[in-house]
Amino acid sequence: QGSRAGPPRVRSANARLISISTLKLIEHSTRVVQMRRAFTSNLPEQQLDALQQLVTKHISDPALTKIAGSDDFSMTSTERGLQRWEQAHLVAALDVLNAYQIERKSRSACHLGSLRLARTKDFKKDPRTRMCELLKRWLRTHAGSALVSEEELRGICGLCRDMLNHPKLFPARNPRSFLQSVAEVYDHLQRQLKEVLERDRTCADLAQRVLSLSRNLISDAIGFLLLAPTDFRHSDALPSLEVVALWQSLPDLGHVLPGRVDPALQRTMRDVWETQCGSILAAVLGTPWCVRLFDGARAEEEASRAVEDRPSALCIEDKGSMKTLDSATRSMRGSEAKAASGNNQGSTSCNRGVGLLISEAASQFERGNFKHSGLAGAFRDAKDPAQTRVRQSYFDAAQIVFDMVYLLAEVLVQFHRISDGLGDYGMIRMSPWLHPFLDALTDKVQRLKANLDHINEAVESAYVLARARQGRVEKPAPSDRMTARAHSCIERAVTGRGSHAQALGQAIEELKTRSAPERLPMVSGSLGDACKTLHIILQSPEFRASIGDAFTELPPLGDMESTSARSAQPPKVDLKQLTDGTSSDSEHGDSHTLAIEWCDRAKEFPV
Repeated sequence: QGSRAGPPRVRSANARLISISTLKLIEHSTRVVQMRRAFTSNLPEQQLDALQQLVTKHISDPALTKIAGSDDFSMTSTERGLQRWEQAHLVAALDVLNAYQIERKSRSACHLGSLRLARTKDFKKDPRTRMCELLKRWLRTHAGSALVSEEELRGICGLCRDMLNHPKLFPARNPRSFLQSVAEVYDHLQRQLKEVLERDRTCADLAQRVLSLSRNLISDAIGFLLLAPTDFRHSDALPSLEVVALWQSLPDLGHVLPGRVDPALQRTMRDVWETQCGSILAAVLGTPWCVRLFDGARAEEEASRAVEDRPSALCIEDKGSMKTLDSATRSMRGSEAKAASGNNQGSTSCNRGVGLLISEAASQFERGNFKHSGLAGAFRDAKDPAQTRVRQSYFDAAQIVFDMVYLLAEVLVQFHRISDGLGDYGMIRMSPWLHPFLDALTDKVQRLKANLDHINEAVESAYVLARARQGRVEKPAPSDRMTARAHSCIERAVTGRGSHAQALGQAIEELKTRSAPERLPMVSGSLGDACKTLHIILQSPEFRASIGDAFTELPPLGDMESTSARSAQPPKVDLKQLTDGTSSDSEHGDSHTLAIEWCDRAKEFPV
């Protein structure tokens, strides 16, 4: 042993050398660890900053944009969180993120040969967790939805794709890494986007989209007219400018939904609605068609009960007189056929009311009476032609908004009902009525956009730019909050990228294309082919073997071949009359019927 170990002095020298080498190795490892800690201590901040920039770039939903400064994106359950799904690729992407969070472990920076030590650690609010929770929240919301917005889906796809450009910010330490999971999610989102783009939307879907975009456009237009060229500083107390929220602040007199009033907001906005500009907007908001357009059948029933509970509802006709609005408010769904003449009278009454309010305000402004106008100081000079044009644009925009509310609630809603009941075939048959209506609606949208643009340019010059340049500002002036909210309204409505007006024009054109008469042979032939194919399958031995002997014998539906041949070349139809009322002389008794009068015969279809 002595010969192998060497003399004591040699062993001592060797031990000192080993100790020095060990100390140097430990010192070097310590420096490496310190350098890594110095780098990794700043890494989470860099990751969070990069993610916040990407989210701001791609996501428009305010509930998802504050990933860095909010505590909402902490770790949640790794379960799906939804009972059933409609979009297979979205729920698969959700499973990928949950699997990543389940398998994720903290990996040590120290190595033992080729092995890296794993440590147990809970990740709750780190950047990777925050991003996973943002994606999971969006996926859980939309995986169970029948319709997914192409724009939102593109935003999420772009977010995931841009994250893949930062491999150094998110180094991979786990077998299932963060970027690998994001790549799998991106792949599923791309497949989902392809399905969305290939989906053939029906006329009913397009009509519903036109209604939805129109509601957004009208709501933001009213908010802009309420705030931009006025001095309604009391509006700063309003928590929301949406139509359904403004109803709460309308005065009690003639209120269509008295059960929804908020006394505190009524007191705040009382002076606003008594001005000339405010009374015009209040008249538009208080029409039954506004209730139908923005709150549907339930609100209509509530408004109908309110009319029955009070002697008469009032519609302003001129400065010193009122006119009853009972006939207009009774034009609710379910009694439309019986109250057709009442509808026309109510429409004329309210139209005259809004028109008289506008005429009275214009007359007062021409005489220089602006005391109760509600206009901001920069638009109160009766002799300035530029200000006169701004005031005229305001009146024109208000009148167009009222016209659109009536047209959408009274006309387009009925077209939508037809497309729901009769599908594309019914809408194509209605195209001689539908297309001229859509053309007129497009013209209204363009004129509204031009008037709002003109008002916005004047407000920007008189107040926004003047304040920024520390110039003179005419008083009374809108508050800073008013101008900021008005800018948000006009940006969403007409000036921003992907504005309501632009999207609405595209939806109208798509609806016209989808309901074009040229598609009728194709739709009719497709229906005939489907019936014929179904007839063959129901008579096949495979169907009988699968469904069992207890299945009843099906009655014949006629000659499928002749039906298909006739549908390929449909006869010329003269659509003269379309009514939704009560048929007492038909075999259906007093049931609701949809009567389509042909040029050579009349047929009735129960609905």
